[in-house]
Amino acid sequence: MTIPILNRFINKYDDKQQDILTLIFAYAAVTVLHICIMFLFGWYSVHFAYVIAPVLLILLFSVPLGLGDFFHRHPSLQRLTLIFFNTLVAYFYTETITKYLAPNRIFCWQFLFNIILTYLLYYVFIAITGRFKISLIIVNFLLAAICVTNEALLDLRGRPLFISDFSSMETALNVSGSYHLSLIKLIVIFLIFVFLTAFTILLVQKSEANIEKAGLANRIIAVICIGGMLFVSYGTDLYKNLNIKLTYWSHQNGILLDWIIESRDFRVKVPENYSVKNIEAVRETYTPSDNIKYNGVKPNIIAIMNESFSDLSVVSSFNTDIDYMPFLHAAMAGKYADMTVGNAYTSVYGGNTANSEYEFLTNDSMVLYPQNSVPYQTFLDGKGEISSLVSQVKSLGYSTTSMHPYWASGWNRTNIYSYMGFENQHYLDDMSNIDYIRGYCSDSCDYQKIIELFENRDKNKPFFLFNVTIQNHGGYTNSSYPSTVHLTDYPGQFPQTEQYLSLIRESDKALLGLIEYFRSVKEPTVIIFFGDHQPSVETGFYEKLYGKPFSSLSDEESQRMYMTKYMVWKNFKTAYTNIGDTSVNYLSALVLRMIGMPMTTYQKYLLDMHGNYPIVTAAGVRDKNGNYIPVGKADLSFYKTIVYNHMIDNEKYKRQFFENTYKVNNDYLAENYNVKK
Repeated sequence: MTIPILNRFINKYDDKQQDILTLIFAYAAVTVLHICIMFLFGWYSVHFAYVIAPVLLILLFSVPLGLGDFFHRHPSLQRLTLIFFNTLVAYFYTETITKYLAPNRIFCWQFLFNIILTYLLYYVFIAITGRFKISLIIVNFLLAAICVTNEALLDLRGRPLFISDFSSMETALNVSGSYHLSLIKLIVIFLIFVFLTAFTILLVQKSEANIEKAGLANRIIAVICIGGMLFVSYGTDLYKNLNIKLTYWSHQNGILLDWIIESRDFRVKVPENYSVKNIEAVRETYTPSDNIKYNGVKPNIIAIMNESFSDLSVVSSFNTDIDYMPFLHAAMAGKYADMTVGNAYTSVYGGNTANSEYEFLTNDSMVLYPQNSVPYQTFLDGKGEISSLVSQVKSLGYSTTSMHPYWASGWNRTNIYSYMGFENQHYLDDMSNIDYIRGYCSDSCDYQKIIELFENRDKNKPFFLFNVTIQNHGGYTNSSYPSTVHLTDYPGQFPQTEQYLSLIRESDKALLGLIEYFRSVKEPTVIIFFGDHQPSVETGFYEKLYGKPFSSLSDEESQRMYMTKYMVWKNFKTAYTNIGDTSVNYLSALVLRMIGMPMTTYQKYLLDMHGNYPIVTAAGVRDKNGNYIPVGKADLSFYKTIVYNHMIDNEKYKRQFFENTYKVNNDYLAENYNVKK
């Protein structure tokens, strides 16, 4: 049934023409309202009209040409037309809102594949429900929901929605309260899109009985078409041959096509020439430490992974009214002899914190894993015992404690930490008298808890603690937290960046306080501090630093956004005092060498590998001369074999390669920690 305002015009034509006229008016209304919405939110992109307008003209000329009679006699054509129009509207609407479909992306392979995928998505539900109209409405609802979620994640982490993000939704919801999203705008977009498309679908008037139900033949055809597309997507290298690649920063290929490409690779592939015999052969080249009696120092070890801590000047220099990192900047200038400071390269930007702690605690880089995956949740859940830095120091007689002043549900930590060998885990609900900044436990309060745990430790054992802070978590738009650091080059232009730098100043101050406390501690102690990733602040700020838009950055230039800071402090002399720039997967092994601790065969191999490739991340590799090498072109085949055996190949796991075979020297413990022999 048509709406009354159209009846006067449409009723001038016979029944055979009215269906097509209804389509014309419906899609014309959708097009006009879409353009109005784009103008309203500043997102107007003329390419939407490039396709919709010509199609409307074709429909308009079909009336005097008498094609309405043809439509009337062929309801299957009505179905195809209705689905085709919805495909165009849905695709252009969603891709325009998400701001990824540039005009030069029309009439290319990406455009064609996305149209096909959207079209077939309708047919998936048609095959399931057997009804056309309800399937179209359901799919439109889902596409709109995907767009809203995508926009929300862009605000949360500065990157779009990937399939792998669904495995970490619980963690995202844990911290979503800090993000002041434009929820009203997103909800308005969601409702308008769903309403417009549902309005169009339900408006078709005369042949409702004919086009409502999908017969067996239509469902069989749908299954065949879907199967064909799945074969092309997963059984061939067509996308690779057409040079269609997944990008981390945007869905420049279209959301559905990028998801297909991602899902193809969302598994850990067996490395080329994989053989455990190679691992055993390498192990035999290193001196075993089983019978070595180590009488050196076993210092207390405190490792702190600070949320989003980085010095953004690694991208390019900028000026502020006050120093946002005075303590570490002074350390970098050589003011403190007991501190080593450098750049730590990570595999993540703006989120996926758990991947940086995974690299630090296991020595495994993310180079083997699919882009955007989180091993804690995707590959290690249910694995059982995991050889790590934690189990290593535990075997040397250390007590092992983890601490994170936020909810325990994030990133499946409670399970993974148990697998790694943490004896004690502390989370937000274990803390009292918390000092909050933007609703998060402050670093200063966090470090007071570290001091409390240290003072109440088991003094019969050396102390190991791994701490993940929360103060600087993303969402730098909290109006209740005034910025104390301001960008003098860009006054008032980037409030998120200024709030972030103000938080970093607080972190720097808190770190100084922690170091000052431990300078009064007589027991040998080492503190390792590093950032998990750079923050997701305004894209415009990064583009100012680079002097060019994100879209024109090379992979080598982009790697600067994967740089954070590390600091090592110790209150005793060591043979090694310098580490230099490195990646997070090496950091714990390098510190163990610095302080003279026993090492696993794996860590000994890593130190040799570090000489050739001091930086190995999923964002790229750098050789000893500082040259950038894409991950796929670096000679990492044996390293990938090791990582695969370490975490994936449970059946052929070479335990002795990864675990500390050194036996605890009770003479040393008795002398230094009052342990009875």
